[in-house]
Amino acid sequence: LGLVRRWASSWSPLVTVHSVVPGEPLPPSVVDLMKDAGLCASRDCLQTENVRRVDSGRLAMQINQTRQQLRERISPAQLGLGEDCTASQCQRLLARLARPWALLRATRQFRRHVTTGKSKVCAGFAGMHYCISGKEFAQPESARVYSRDEFDRLFAFRHTLDPTQRLDVRQTQVGFAVDEWEVLDQSATGFRLMRSTAGRRIAPEQLLSICPHDGSAHLLAQVMWLMQEQGGGLIAGISALPGKPQAVAARPLAREAAHSEPYSRAFMLPAVPAMASEQSLVIPQGWFHSGRLLEVYVDGVWRVRLDRLLGDGPDFARVSFSVT
Repeated sequence: LGLVRRWASSWSPLVTVHSVVPGEPLPPSVVDLMKDAGLCASRDCLQTENVRRVDSGRLAMQINQTRQQLRERISPAQLGLGEDCTASQCQRLLARLARPWALLRATRQFRRHVTTGKSKVCAGFAGMHYCISGKEFAQPESARVYSRDEFDRLFAFRHTLDPTQRLDVRQTQVGFAVDEWEVLDQSATGFRLMRSTAGRRIAPEQLLSICPHDGSAHLLAQVMWLMQEQGGGLIAGISALPGKPQAVAARPLAREAAHSEPYSRAFMLPAVPAMASEQSLVIPQGWFHSGRLLEVYVDGVWRVRLDRLLGDGPDFARVSFSVT
């Protein structure tokens, strides 16, 4: 929040306010000088003589130029962004601010239509993996790492089991909380949801799983924007990731077999040719490096090479891959 205030103060001179020329079409958002409020929808302004349009073109150019300079490895301090933030943090925050600060509306590939119903939403890799797979996550037996409690139980009662049979470890099914959101409208790839009661905290660009009101399976989706209402309700714009997700297990490939890490929760998305979307993996944030090798356990062990970053958020990365 401190960074946002600092940048807003520094760049505010780039935004100018102009009178509306008679007969000129109004932009979607304007300033009404007779209202003690910020930007408002131009369709709600009946008297246009007190309306002013806002020109944010220079600000949009500044944000785009700054993001490009960050990609060229110019430090945030050199760009006047501050010394208390990393380049990746600045890049992510600027990407989040670019559209609302430039007063740009998101382009939609599919038209939305009004609908009603309740959708179930879950956050966090553990909960999403459970909702999509329908079962608790467990290490594949080839890489099973037992807890001390499981080891003690197996050691104490091993003599009561058939030694020729595979040892089964009791797993406690854990339920993960889901929040109910009201669906305001939806399209083929997105939803506008509202939550009027307290629920789990969510953030812009976060990964979620959503079970639509007219569906029975969870999809992966990303929070595109959030808006707090005066009454305390929360409205969210959600974009579904293409394809039906499959819950899998993945881990970075170790150089030495003795140093293999435990598997972590991950997801696989199929190719969707109609949307020009290739097969991809959804992995925890921080895992992606182009060319990195992973082991992915589906029905067996796959060895894959990570190729390109297709999208990301604060808690995930969606990447293309090739099987080696």
